[in-house]
Amino acid sequence: MPIQPSKMNWSRLLFVAAGMAFIFAGVSELDGRSKEQRFQTESGWPTVDARIQACFVSAYHRQQSGSYRFYVYCSYAYTVNGVAFKGSTQTPSSFSNDVVAKMNLWVKQHPKGQMQTIHYNPADPARVSLAGADRELRVYTSAEWAYRTARMMAMIGLGMLIASVILGKMKEWTASDPDTNVGTITPRPL
Repeated sequence: MPIQPSKMNWSRLLFVAAGMAFIFAGVSELDGRSKEQRFQTESGWPTVDARIQACFVSAYHRQQSGSYRFYVYCSYAYTVNGVAFKGSTQTPSSFSNDVVAKMNLWVKQHPKGQMQTIHYNPADPARVSLAGADRELRVYTSAEWAYRTARMMAMIGLGMLIASVILGKMKEWTASDPDTNVGTITPRPL
């Protein structure tokens, strides 16, 4: 049996939606913290000057959404303790045109053969990170984006929670005082 619009409990619906928004905000916050922790760890790795072998903006197609996401891929040649290594980095992906423009500019400023300071994992020198060198690309693609999403969803959740409480109180008031029942006209004898 379909739910009648007049029978729908909007207060409960908003309360559940607020809960879902808070859960999404929490997951986004955890994602941001994880990315921030990774960034802090990689920033503490030793640095080495590496020669850029290739650097370009690449895209991949997301089958489910049909959208394209872009990222910067760079490969490097470098030496650690007299041993030659090749490693690569990839920025977090983005779909924003503004970020893609920054990516293209960053690639243009970092041509093949140019030296770039990178961080390498002392336990596995083949693992490298830009960790800070790509700060202008990280603004909207990494931890900061996750934190912004978390704040936005928390605000939406709070708004829905407040609306849920207000609707619930309005329902209580109209149920307890028949004179305030909106939409119901009851003739009264004189």
